[in-house]
Amino acid sequence: MGDTPGHALRQAVVARHGSVHAFLKRHPELTRSTVYQVLGDRYPGNMIRQMTTIRQALEGVPGDDAQASWQLPDAEELVEVILAARCARCRRPDRRGCRGCRIQTGREAQAVQEFLAKKR
Repeated sequence: MGDTPGHALRQAVVARHGSVHAFLKRHPELTRSTVYQVLGDRYPGNMIRQMTTIRQALEGVPGDDAQASWQLPDAEELVEVILAARCARCRRPDRRGCRGCRIQTGREAQAVQEFLAKKR
């Protein structure tokens, strides 16, 4: 366990924050189970990508990375998300975003996008 990448990253986290738990409390954008799996060298997915994410959080100011990297979604992105949710619950046999649903969803997405723009 001594010379593994996860162990070295764990040591850096503990040196800076005192514990992995304290680090996770300061970085709620990170998934607890993923961080523990990466630090224990047991993560089954893309380990390099996850280690990079943890290092960026470790080197940055808590909370700043999440705010800086977040982009306001445009209306088209919102339409696709809302329409997918709506079509998944639709009772029609053909659930591919009928014209009426798409028009109404476009209006709703525009309203949500304007609301989010004001909140920023």
